[in-house]
Amino acid sequence: MSNSTQTNPTLNKNLQPQNEAFIYVRSAHANQLQLQSQVRSLQEQATTLDFICEQAFEDRCSGMTEPTMRPGFLNLIKAIQDTPTVSAILVSDHARISRSLADLSVIENLLKDFGVDIIYAEE
Repeated sequence: MSNSTQTNPTLNKNLQPQNEAFIYVRSAHANQLQLQSQVRSLQEQATTLDFICEQAFEDRCSGMTEPTMRPGFLNLIKAIQDTPTVSAILVSDHARISRSLADLSVIENLLKDFGVDIIYAEE
């Protein structure tokens, strides 16, 4: 079963809107501390890279669950469509999005169509 929530990280109001990003986290275990740790780490990286992160999206499900079957991931895609100023999503590693390289390639291309890059923290 997957679960989805959104959080609102602290904003850095001094940055330009073109530096907006979203955060996406996923854990196979329903461990809120692990998800919070991922978000904190990605918020730190966002600050280092001069991104504003207004939203974080999360899923609690196996990496084998297709991204299109995850509520948090679907909410992320909708938010990207609704927020043309977002230029990146920050993710801990590619397996948070998909363990399938074919699926990952499709998702990366879809995001590029929206002008959004994926920034992997651990790669």
